[in-house]
Amino acid sequence: MAVIPGSADPTGFVNDKFKHAVTFQLLFILFDLAYPTVGMPW
Repeated sequence: MAVIPGSADPTGFVNDKFKHAVTFQLLFILFDLAYPTVGMPW
């Protein structure tokens, strides 16, 4: 996504804040799956 031109962005109709929220949620889920024995410090 970082190397394609802005006009060719297939998610151009989605709000940028929403894309960031989904991306960080996905990263959090992947981190949680990668280290299942480490508890989250809530």
